[in-house]
Amino acid sequence: MIEEAPNATAGDGFSPDVRFSRGSGPFLDSFLLSLATPVTNAVIGFTLDGSFPADTNRNFRTYDGPIPIRDTTQVRARAFVPGLLPGAPASETFLRLTNDAAQLGSFTSTLPVIVITTLKAAVIGASVNTPIHL
Repeated sequence: MIEEAPNATAGDGFSPDVRFSRGSGPFLDSFLLSLATPVTNAVIGFTLDGSFPADTNRNFRTYDGPIPIRDTTQVRARAFVPGLLPGAPASETFLRLTNDAAQLGSFTSTLPVIVITTLKAAVIGASVNTPIHL
């Protein structure tokens, strides 16, 4: 008998993790993002809106080739292998910088620079609670 930890998402009986060709971070120029697993018969489900790909309602796109990343995007993915439970969800966030924002790297400061995005879901305002993604 296999004993799993409560709320387990990896180990015996689970699909493998999804590997991203690039990690989270800022970018200036559009690029192609590749997703992969070590298992050849795995189906990789992904979303570009920050929601988790769940296997019950199939609310994901099926990965069939590199994904063009042109704007600020949060990619979430997980693997599905027949006969196994879905793999752990994985996320990477890509923040498109304008040329002005890219210039920030050319100055020095003793203070940290923080970039906040709502992934185009809202406008940050003083009178409203706005969810943000750090």
